[in-house]
Amino acid sequence: MQVRDHAALEVAAGNWKPEEALERSRAEHADLVAHRDCEDGHRFYKSTAPNDEILVWIWEGPPPEAFSLKDTRWLYQITVRPDYRRRHIADNALGALEIQLADEGVAFLQLNVHKHNAAARALYVKHEFEVVAEFEKELHMRKTLERSP
Repeated sequence: MQVRDHAALEVAAGNWKPEEALERSRAEHADLVAHRDCEDGHRFYKSTAPNDEILVWIWEGPPPEAFSLKDTRWLYQITVRPDYRRRHIADNALGALEIQLADEGVAFLQLNVHKHNAAARALYVKHEFEVVAEFEKELHMRKTLERSP
């Protein structure tokens, strides 16, 4: 599911050609499947149905090195199974992640989102992310996290 979704997003954004998208997506996800990034502070979360099907998974970690951000974590991916979308699963998962990170003392959660991905943008706006930079095909967004009382 994840590899195909990522490939489709990159094609829709105009970043990749359809004939190369699946192969490029598989290559980019190879390290994730092996969990090699976990050593660098990256974390992966999933929520499953009673039959162990993954409903949603989240990848978060330190911001890309190019940004040199302090007290910040980066939301790299949040994906819900297509047949479970529009059921508030991503909304609940993102809310839980925000609480966890705030309780860990993280001040900001940031991300990039493709401009054409209206559903993802709506989710982030609902969660009070603000646009901090705009690029041709993407938005860079940030949310200030507040620790629970």
